[in-house]
Amino acid sequence: MTFTKLIEKASKRVGEKNYKEAVKLYKKALPYEPNNKKIYFNLGVVYLHLEEFYNAIENFKKALSLDKDYVSAYSNLAICYKKIKEYHKTINCLFKALQLSKTPDVDIYYNLGNTLSSIEEYSKAISYFDKVIEIDPTYYKAYHAKGLVFNHLTDYKKALWYFKKTLEYKSDYSDSIFAISLIELRNGDFINGWEHYESRFEATNPLKKLSYELPFYNGENITNKTILIQEEQGFGDNIQFIRYIELIKKENPKKIYVAVRKELIRVFELIDGINVVTNADILYDIDFVVSLLSMPRIFKTTLETIPINIPYLRVSLSDDISFQIIQNTKKIKVGFAYQGNKEHKNDNYRSIPLEIFKTLFTLEDVEFYSLQIGENKELLKIQNEYHNVFDCNEIVSDFHDSGQILSHLDFIITIDSALAHFSGALGKITYLLLSQNSEWRWLESRVDSPWYPSVTIFRQKELGMWGEVIDEVQKKLENNLLIKKQV
Repeated sequence: MTFTKLIEKASKRVGEKNYKEAVKLYKKALPYEPNNKKIYFNLGVVYLHLEEFYNAIENFKKALSLDKDYVSAYSNLAICYKKIKEYHKTINCLFKALQLSKTPDVDIYYNLGNTLSSIEEYSKAISYFDKVIEIDPTYYKAYHAKGLVFNHLTDYKKALWYFKKTLEYKSDYSDSIFAISLIELRNGDFINGWEHYESRFEATNPLKKLSYELPFYNGENITNKTILIQEEQGFGDNIQFIRYIELIKKENPKKIYVAVRKELIRVFELIDGINVVTNADILYDIDFVVSLLSMPRIFKTTLETIPINIPYLRVSLSDDISFQIIQNTKKIKVGFAYQGNKEHKNDNYRSIPLEIFKTLFTLEDVEFYSLQIGENKELLKIQNEYHNVFDCNEIVSDFHDSGQILSHLDFIITIDSALAHFSGALGKITYLLLSQNSEWRWLESRVDSPWYPSVTIFRQKELGMWGEVIDEVQKKLENNLLIKKQV
């Protein structure tokens, strides 16, 4: 096959999104013209599509070695570096592309703004988004990006304005609709918030709409019908919204299936009237399917109508494992968690370094039980220093095990993680530690939660500063100790 035919065929495969075949064809073409910068560039682009970022980087660099002024190679190399979170290299490549570009390039300005936002250089990021808008006032993604910046800065009023401005130029832009929903929910505007929240499946995030070839339940009559409720997002989300099972039951279905991950199976199996299955189970004769987090919209939930029949979860104490760790003393027993799922996009802000908890561990007549999962060297150091700190990790395999331990504790202190939801769903007294840019579900400025009456919220006054929050929690615990001694 000739060089021209190979290139044409490779280009066709790219158009068909058959990227693996395109790689083979471009590589076959290379021996014909080993110094052809365009082939290396195209290979880089194809590897980028395949998310093989290091292979892409290598080929873009090869293209640049053949032409040091190759603007597109610098721009795409920047995309690769951003994907692997090499932000400073990203910025260097974009600046180089900007210098070489003969005319102002809005895409380069936009990518610079986004990258600077990723490293929290927010004022610089805004300046580049403003340059984009100055050159092209219809560049809707720049308005959205500015909205995200103000969202990070917790200026939700400005963020909302920019998200709505985005929709003036692209009315169906799901990313902005989804972002608007989170602000509406944060503000307690549940009617609009739940409706707009459905855009989460089309927005740029890992969430995907259910792919079952079945009708999606939207409030239809399901008397004597079988419905499958599919889990969604994190463990905390599933714990928070499984309460809607009670509303589904009132619709008189013949059978309710709930698909869930193994860590929650034993807890959810104790909910009356449902059949718990795994995500891998094959089911037949299903009439409707619904995503768990679509329930509030379907049932038109407002702040006043949140189902709060607490506790709505329970654990079995017949095989209680807590005796293995809970001390047989009359001291106040406090469970705590300080680290969330590291894959969570906001984990850097919501998790707390364990050393900040040390002031709590000095309290007399209190035992502290770590409910973190996984081995933790930081905790081992704390245990060597404080003999009233115990690690529950080795006896916990799922939420049911955690629930058995929780049932013997007096208080729970936790960051915004699944434990906060589980503790709240069990009706345990819970002190929730929130960062300044916390999630929508805890609303704005409240010290209580309409979802969990037993939860008290302690909020950061300054982003990243936890000391004052822990001081408030300590005072609360000391007051409880005083009350216990007086009784």
